[in-house]
Amino acid sequence: MILPVLNPLAVEAWSRNTPLDGLNLNRVFPGHAYGSVTERIADAVSRVLLPMVDIVFDLHSFGPTWDFPPAATTHPIADPDLMARTVGMAEAFNLPLTLIWQHNDTAGMFDITAQNQGKVFVCTEFGGGTVGADNLAIYEAGVRNALIALRLIEGKADSPTFRRQKSRQTLETRPSDELKSPAPGIFEPRCSVLDEMKQGDLIGILHPIDSLSAESIDIRAPETSVVLAVASGAHFDANKVVALLARPLKK
Repeated sequence: MILPVLNPLAVEAWSRNTPLDGLNLNRVFPGHAYGSVTERIADAVSRVLLPMVDIVFDLHSFGPTWDFPPAATTHPIADPDLMARTVGMAEAFNLPLTLIWQHNDTAGMFDITAQNQGKVFVCTEFGGGTVGADNLAIYEAGVRNALIALRLIEGKADSPTFRRQKSRQTLETRPSDELKSPAPGIFEPRCSVLDEMKQGDLIGILHPIDSLSAESIDIRAPETSVVLAVASGAHFDANKVVALLARPLKK
């Protein structure tokens, strides 16, 4: 079963939220059959579509103001068997990065609803919200690899090239790995995604704009880590995330 898009109204509006009710589809699962339009979409997916499948691939890209490597992601799952099957499926994409993303619980997310029904759910992040030939090639190879692993098509798994390198790694990240702006200002990145950083290495520089006399502020790696994502040079309010770090998964 292939659904090009779950919420066409939001896609047409270039927004996470449905214009008719202002709701984010990925915050209202499992939905409500007699609710607003977004809640009804979530209900149809949860009640009608999910029982028909065993595995869900949620294919999309990261935020448009971020640089993010092509990745297959999941989060910690209490059921060890479902967790093992989910990580195995994520790694089958053979993308440059497999990520176990520890984040604060957010109500109404699609993956939680699917996992509560015992489904393997893999979310893929294909770059930072833009479409280009390189990202599309990685996208297609990753999906093909996953279908080969499921024996739905024949072939040999490929290792997509990302920025002229063929490499794979499995990382984990946690909420404390978010680096935030200490003041309002313009963020100047000084690293790239998947760079290996040592404690004290420069991640970027924040140039405050609330005072003409304020000095620029270095944002440095608090410990040995890998750069998972970095924001583009843009204005940020105080306490907004400007970079995400990660480290090799401990198995």
